[in-house]
Amino acid sequence: MPASGIISSQNCRITLLPSRYTVSIVAFTVNSRTVMQKTNQELQDRLAHILNTIESLEGVIEAYDEWADTHDQDQLCLGYGAPFITCDVMREMVPDKSARILDVAAGTGLAGVELKQSGYTNIDALEPSKKLARKAEEKLVYNNIILDTVDTNTLDIDTDLYDAVIACACFLPNHILPSCLSELIRIVKPNGYIIIVTDKEYYQDHVYGRELQKEINQFSDDRKIIQIKREDRPGYYKHLKTATVLVIRVL
Repeated sequence: MPASGIISSQNCRITLLPSRYTVSIVAFTVNSRTVMQKTNQELQDRLAHILNTIESLEGVIEAYDEWADTHDQDQLCLGYGAPFITCDVMREMVPDKSARILDVAAGTGLAGVELKQSGYTNIDALEPSKKLARKAEEKLVYNNIILDTVDTNTLDIDTDLYDAVIACACFLPNHILPSCLSELIRIVKPNGYIIIVTDKEYYQDHVYGRELQKEINQFSDDRKIIQIKREDRPGYYKHLKTATVLVIRVL
């Protein structure tokens, strides 16, 4: 896979943005007046709309495009902690800071920032929203940014390429289908890891979570993976939501 450029195929178009290989300390400047105008409930309603109301992937991408300019500030207001949890789990499972990592549905790159500041140096991102991908590029933490979706297509990514894939707050309704887990398994090296951090509510109390665990159980039965961790951690959204962490080792 080249370091930059555009790859086209019949099923998908992937854009690789050139890397800058520098660490950026991201400072979020939140305008106090803007914060005052946006209540937590309004932001929660926006998230709920994306997760529960929009009926197509294209619609979800469009919603994120529209949100791109204020996404990080809004998430900060809500106490969004999933990126910190994801990075903590990565440090526990993959201590090698040179490991090749893919941040799936990377959004504006908040998880990538945490990984980079923790010393990881070989991080790629995959994100379908052009505007979110541009925000991620500005953070200067990824070697490559791949503009594509994880859905029914086969990604233009080599088999057994990554030591770890992180999926921070993207195994959710209207985002990545549980059936797409097979494609992530394909691109992870044997003995590599898939780290999923998701909303406990959707994992435990929603049909989506049951379907996701069904996929994991099937691949475990087929001896393609081992689920080595399933636990809850506080702080998915501070004082609002708890995270469920799933760690899978690829065989």
